[in-house]
Amino acid sequence: MSEFQSPISNFRFRRTGGARGKWEMENGKWKMAPGFTLLEAVLSLSLTVMLLGGVYTFYHATLAGREDIHQAAGRILAQRRVLEMMTEDLRSGMLLATVQTGLSGTAEGFSIPRAVLPPAPVFLVGAQAGAGDVAPAAEPDLPAPLPPSHDVQLVGYRLYRYEDEDGVEHIGGIERTCQRTIMAAAAEEGADIESVVLTEHVKFLHVSYWDPAGGESGAWVDSWSDPQPPKAVLIRIGSEPLEEGIDPKEYPYRTLWRVMHVPSKSSLLTALGGAGRAARASGEGGEERPE
Repeated sequence: MSEFQSPISNFRFRRTGGARGKWEMENGKWKMAPGFTLLEAVLSLSLTVMLLGGVYTFYHATLAGREDIHQAAGRILAQRRVLEMMTEDLRSGMLLATVQTGLSGTAEGFSIPRAVLPPAPVFLVGAQAGAGDVAPAAEPDLPAPLPPSHDVQLVGYRLYRYEDEDGVEHIGGIERTCQRTIMAAAAEEGADIESVVLTEHVKFLHVSYWDPAGGESGAWVDSWSDPQPPKAVLIRIGSEPLEEGIDPKEYPYRTLWRVMHVPSKSSLLTALGGAGRAARASGEGGEERPE
């Protein structure tokens, strides 16, 4: 601290703040008011910018992680829904004795006749439906005549494949086919067979069939053509397509799998007889991760 006499007045100037701040008069004396140097202002501004940048980075990473979790949850839910639909179709599967058609398939898909309820118009009583002369009070418009409908349909599952403009084949998801009239002389895709892409989150499908006669105590096989269904079906699905040259059993990505029992005549008779040893409707499922 320094103090000196002003040459033009009787006031004494006291230097208290070094070279920073500004001079102020207090109680008849000049004093240096506190303040910041340019270096201190630049440092404080830099620290503020760094702090705001860190907060923004953390916020952006949180939003990105939330979006990834949302997409992963949607993918898993779609895959589980596909497995549920397959389980329902296999539980309702049957052997169509008139044409000796049962479960048939390969490692890339399968088809099976299943029992279904006819659509609602079949149960409506009315002149347009051809079920009598008594019409309900509010009868909807029905096509005349109604399209043929049966209580047995041939459903199947396979990967949906398509080619781009360059002729390169891609997998767009998994599709379910449905042939409503099994007794059709010649079933054509689009006319007699309907196909619907269920989800784009399934781009890998591998099906195995349990053959009790395979090996010493049974074995999983990659195809089935016997009219009598296998004892069980193992289905594995994944979200990434299988690369060329890789064995499906060595699929390197995460998969969901489920073992499902296929009802047969003997198992149904056993269940109805109350023996208590009927096979379970479906096996336990789970998730596989590559090592």
